[in-house]
Amino acid sequence: MPPSPQTPPGRADKVLHAQLTFTNGDVLMASDWAGGGAYEGMKGFSVTLDYESEQEAERIFAGLADGGHVLVPLQPSFFAKAFGMVIDRFGTPWMVSGGAITA
Repeated sequence: MPPSPQTPPGRADKVLHAQLTFTNGDVLMASDWAGGGAYEGMKGFSVTLDYESEQEAERIFAGLADGGHVLVPLQPSFFAKAFGMVIDRFGTPWMVSGGAITA
């Protein structure tokens, strides 16, 4: 955050706005916790990533799982050739799928 009289004490090193633009044009935006109390962690949501191929889903899932915690191993499901759930090393919950199954 830029120095400012409105910046709460202890927050000067936090990220106000961040943007990650993927090669396909998709955008993911984020910021650090700015609440007044203790941060309780991320809960009640997942970030979902869906890929055309099972192989790309496997590659991304492996990267997110590195240092993280796998909730549901990447495996076939009724809607995709690969689906899994993982919490990355930063505590972000993810659902990853690839190779959609169409009727």
